[in-house]
Formats: sequence, C-alpha cells, structure tokens
Amino acid sequence: MSARGFGGFDLSPTKDQALLSAVSSHIMDLRFTVVCGKGLLAAGPDGLTSNCICDISLVSTAQKTLVNTRSRLVKSTRNPLWNLAVDFGRVDLKDIDGIRVVVKHSGGFTSSKPLGEAFVPVEFVAEGSAVDQDSWFPLTPTPDMPRASTYGDIRIVFPAATTAKASPAAAAIQHNPVAELSAIKACHQAVPRPGQFWFAVAAPWVEAWLVWQILTSADPAQLWPRMYVQVFVSKLQHTTADAPGPIPNHFLLDNSSTSTPRIRANLRLKQDYRLIDAASWQLYYSWYGGGPSIQVQVPTDCSSVSQWMVGLRLADPGVASIVAASQ
Repeated sequence: MSARGFGGFDLSPTKDQALLSAVSSHIMDLRFTVVCGKGLLAAGPDGLTSNCICDISLVSTAQKTLVNTRSRLVKSTRNPLWNLAVDFGRVDLKDIDGIRVVVKHSGGFTSSKPLGEAFVPVEFVAEGSAVDQDSWFPLTPTPDMPRASTYGDIRIVFPAATTAKASPAAAAIQHNPVAELSAIKACHQAVPRPGQFWFAVAAPWVEAWLVWQILTSADPAQLWPRMYVQVFVSKLQHTTADAPGPIPNHFLLDNSSTSTPRIRANLRLKQDYRLIDAASWQLYYSWYGGGPSIQVQVPTDCSSVSQWMVGLRLADPGVASIVAASQ
C-alpha cells in the first residue's frame, strides 16, 4: 500500500502500522459526491483553461481497480463543477485501499492529458461522521506529468456514515411523478419579472428530476419536447427511473472559508445552476428537502430581464442571499 500525503501528514498507514483490514470487517454503503475542482492546470490550446474530466475508481488492498466511473466533461475552465454523485454500493472496507480520482484534460475523443490525481485512503472513509464530511484534497502529479508548484484541489463530500451496525434508515419517500409534474405545471412561471424573488437550484439536480419525469412517463413525447428527451437522457446517461435525492445546493457554495457561507465564484447559469420561481422552489423543497435556499431578486428597475440573466453573476455582492430553506 502506498502512503499518500495530505497537508504534510500521511493519510495511509505505513508498513509498520496496523491496517484496517487486519482488524475487522467494516461494511458500509460507500457513497460520495465529487463536487468540483479549483486551480487546476491549464492544458488547453488557449493556455489558460482545460476541458476537465475525472475518473473515479475504488482501489483494493491488492492495488486492483474494483469499480470505476467517470464525470461529465466541463469545458474551458480551471475550476470545473462536476457534482458527480458516486455510489459504489455496499463494500467491506477491510478489502479496500482507498478511492483514486484522476483528473484529465480532454482534447477530443482520443487525446487527453493528466492534470493530477488525488487519493482518499480507506481510513478517511472509515472514520465516519454524524454529519457530511466536506473536504478539499490536493492533486499530485502522475509519473508522466511535468513538475509544477501546485496542481489544484478537488472537493469531495461524504455523507453521514451508514454502516452495517447503524440504525435502519428511515423508509424512502415514495415520489409520484405525475402528481409532482401536475403541481409544478400549475404554478410554474417561465420568465422572471422585475422585483420578483427567484431561487437558484443546482442544475444537475433539476436535470435529474426532468430525466426521472421522462423515464417514468408512458409517452414522453406527449409531455416533453423531443429536445428534452434526447438531450437530458443522453447527457446524463440514466439507466434507472429513480427520483433524485435532496436538493444539493451546498455544491453552489464556497467552503474554503470558515466564515459566513458565500456563493461560489464563476457559477454559470444553466450549466451550474438554474433559476426557478418561488412557488416551484417551495414545492421542490417540500418534496425533497436539501438546500440551502439561495434567493435572487430581479432588479426592480430591470428594463430587460433576458439581458440581466445573461450578465448574472451570483457571487457578486448583493445579487444572491442564502436564506432559510423554508422561506
């Protein structure tokens, strides 16, 4: 097992330390979210950005890849927002070395350049927590990469731990796609008006809800434009008709500071978040929970809402506010 450093300290045990696998079985549902990266290397032709994608794999104690998955491609940035929910299922941590995340620049179908990798040792996962563990992990160079002073970081969120000995989870909420769609259609507003309060919602969650609606519909063409069926289903590559989980708006926040939460810089409308009217937000939150609530007021003197939306930057002072999700 190879030890990896984090902040100057070894996170993986060395040969003279007791390994988790030597103690006992530790079975848990291994789920986490690869949220974003920041300060990644610029490997694109413009010399300023990269087309960022990451491969996530579960590595055994024998250094074999047990299962892997891949994020979506985020183009032209050094601060990609992936919001990739990873579910490796029920695993025995005594057989696991850790989780490896390899970040790459994609130059097309056949060309890619490594941007670095991060390794989360099994001990970090096994510690467990009563609350979500939201952490930044520094990227280190792969053997074939040139040296640099820094390679950036990736943000990973591990939910509150659930092990085989944990108390049974509450019964899953049974969502009704037809009822939810009818309720949303009854109050949905397509375009904001000056002075109104609208709400930012993580775009991948909205897309996941739309895909769930499409896949559970007996005849999607009767409810949705053909573009929705083609774009959303192919983009997210869903194979199951599952309702999305809680609304993950904390992915839109910058947790680099321990002070008052603030909105992440450089968030993009449609790609990273979507704006919905207040009535729709109240419905979504009552069904799914999550949050926090991110409120945006359209300027009262706004002469062109469409132009305002084009130039909208949530992180700018006074644009958005983080409020109680029930508001």
